[in-house]
Amino acid sequence: TEVLKYAVTDPEPKVPAPHPAACTSTLPANALIVDDVPNTVKFRVGAVNPCAGERNWVSRGSLTFTFGSAQQNGATVYPSKIDFHQLGAGFGGHFWLTHTRVPSYTDSVVTGTWTPDRKVVGSAEVMVHLPDHEANTPSATYRIDLGDGTIVEKTISQNTGGRNAWVSLGSYAFKGTPSVSLSSATADGTGDASIAWDALAFVPSKG
Repeated sequence: TEVLKYAVTDPEPKVPAPHPAACTSTLPANALIVDDVPNTVKFRVGAVNPCAGERNWVSRGSLTFTFGSAQQNGATVYPSKIDFHQLGAGFGGHFWLTHTRVPSYTDSVVTGTWTPDRKVVGSAEVMVHLPDHEANTPSATYRIDLGDGTIVEKTISQNTGGRNAWVSLGSYAFKGTPSVSLSSATADGTGDASIAWDALAFVPSKG
């Protein structure tokens, strides 16, 4: 049995985070990072910002969501918001998540879209950051708009084996302001696998 003794003036013991945030960017300096929350977001009173003073990047865009809805007694309700969550981990100390559903469950589907605040012209690699937990769907399909209305789809597994990681969605020739969308609707969606929205980045190709 452990015995711990503290003086009256001792501070509260610190508890190591079981899922440490990825605070600094390991991407090239010219990477155009779009985080999942604005730069102006502040943590609630009393909360600890897991990345205070550690960031070497700035978010250059926004992540917006559309939520599946239904009609109930003449009013619009949003069942999709019931299973929509946020956690203080991942890139920058924050990410969003829900669970995958088959496309026919339209009122339970959430779609997030990353959009940079500027044009991307030329070849660039799309990198998506995946948190070390609560991201395990094998069927995350990203819809990449190249900026001229051309859509390319890329399906990956979000399971990184318990580590924070940047994962490539491929390199593409962009022709304007791009966007990348991710929906929680998957063919194998049973409500068991989790799907996450964290940061996304456009990394210009060399040359």
